[in-house]
Amino acid sequence: MRTVVFPLQDRARLAEAARLLQRSGIEVQVAGKAFESQNAHDYATLNALGMKRSFPAGSLIVDLAQPQGHLAKAFLEPDPKFSPDFVKDQKERRARNEKRNPNEAHEGYTFYDITAWALPYSFGLEAHWLEDAPKADGKLLGEAQRAGEIKGGVVGEKTNVAYLIPYDSEAAALFALQLAQSGYRLAVANKPFQADGKTWARGTFILRVNRNPNDLREKLDALGRSLGVSVFSVQSSYAEEAGIGSDSVSVVNAPSIAVVAGDNVSQTSYGAVWYLLEKRAGVKFTPIRADRIAGMDLARFNVLIFPDGDGYSGVLGKAGADRLRDWVQKGGALIGLEGGAQWMTEKEVNFSEVKAVGEGEGKKPLELPGAFFKAKLDTSHFLGYGYLNEDIAVPVQGGTFWKPTKKGSNVVRFGKEKARLSGFAWEGNTEEMLAETAYVVVEPTGRGNAILFLNDPTFRAMWAGLHRMFWNSILLGSGGRGASDAN
Repeated sequence: MRTVVFPLQDRARLAEAARLLQRSGIEVQVAGKAFESQNAHDYATLNALGMKRSFPAGSLIVDLAQPQGHLAKAFLEPDPKFSPDFVKDQKERRARNEKRNPNEAHEGYTFYDITAWALPYSFGLEAHWLEDAPKADGKLLGEAQRAGEIKGGVVGEKTNVAYLIPYDSEAAALFALQLAQSGYRLAVANKPFQADGKTWARGTFILRVNRNPNDLREKLDALGRSLGVSVFSVQSSYAEEAGIGSDSVSVVNAPSIAVVAGDNVSQTSYGAVWYLLEKRAGVKFTPIRADRIAGMDLARFNVLIFPDGDGYSGVLGKAGADRLRDWVQKGGALIGLEGGAQWMTEKEVNFSEVKAVGEGEGKKPLELPGAFFKAKLDTSHFLGYGYLNEDIAVPVQGGTFWKPTKKGSNVVRFGKEKARLSGFAWEGNTEEMLAETAYVVVEPTGRGNAILFLNDPTFRAMWAGLHRMFWNSILLGSGGRGASDAN
């Protein structure tokens, strides 16, 4: 592993990854011309044999032959290895535990933290590591220079019809969130459509001129420039394939967000949600206590987020769960993150029918410290809007895996094949029990949705590859977008 290459893709996220490396003193180069590698390995497949591969000019390059090369490798190494003695000790602990009776005290494992963190996986970026260092006329990426920077703003003449925002970057989701909370009226395309002789992808945001304030163009141009998002004016009515009012286009409800806080909530999970909403996305939310939900008027919210935590059932009680169920049926988006989602699967709550793998079957998944696995994302579902590829790397932590729902949508799920990409997994347990399970589930309930994430996508704000699904759950999860809307 001599060089890591990031072809141009989601420019905003690529720039964020580059800045993270630069803040750590790692040199990042921009390819001045197209180049080839004779031994390139794709992070997405971890193919053992290197392949000939071409890369375009503008690709980002991290050469490990630099003063901070060891640190660069720590950030980028696809699958770090553990010392044999450490692995041997964990296996011996497992063997002793398996001989103990269920009620006996079991030994703990000595993993300090997560065991996978490579930036291409955590940021959801295409990347390749090379065995060679091909000549690409690379120049150092300057501190003030953004990787593949786009200026953003409105492109095209003034229109009386509509403006379109392609959902080709996470910044587009933040753009839509800020517009919606500021009172501008948006719609989203549920299918590809034609406008001005061009095909626009599913997930494109639509702002019709006649439904918005007179300053629409000025607002779009200013916000687009600040976020690096291009907005396109269209002159045609785009009615051929995406007529307004049809099931091909849905209204984006202005999100009024509440986040559960208090004693039963993980403070680090709440902090990560706060950071992403307020600092990253620039949107407002209201913290509420779980023990007050039963007596609270929830009508002023259409999005309610349960961060990771435990003991929610004991705090909410039946009255609180019933109040939430009625609220979801009227159009609310109930979003559960890890423990906040696990609570939604409990029998007394029953927002989702997913069940834990191994429950009542004798064998359960062993606790996993945190590793990356390859999963499939349903890009036709509204949670999958903005993703170009159905293959996605997801972090898995803990000892709970979910059997798929049979009534709702298994938006992210694992296949039959072994899926480990990076990090520690238990032989004869983890991959076998993870196969054909669900990772993100949406349960349509009346006019609303219960949205469950097996693991917290906001964790330390580091799983950037999952953030788009989190934004989609907030933007698109309320107001009647059930499973049929995704077709």
